[in-house]
Amino acid sequence: MDEKILNNAEETTVSEAEANNTEKAKLPDPPLNDENILDVRHLKKYFPASKNFFGKPLSFLKAVDDVSFTIKRGQTLGIVGESGCG
Repeated sequence: MDEKILNNAEETTVSEAEANNTEKAKLPDPPLNDENILDVRHLKKYFPASKNFFGKPLSFLKAVDDVSFTIKRGQTLGIVGESGCG
């Protein structure tokens, strides 16, 4: 099946294989260097798991406990969490 693509006000017909080819759309990787844009050490994040009658936390859920990382210019960090975790 051929598809028509409008490019700069000109209509071009391409095959389905060409239309699905994403190799041409990839951007080159940015050059990496030693410049740190983020440096995190010993990150901790706890959430109250249960509270007493007065609202004082009785126990905690450790979402992140003692995590360290560095991100250099051109790098990407992905954080994956449980559904609904915010």
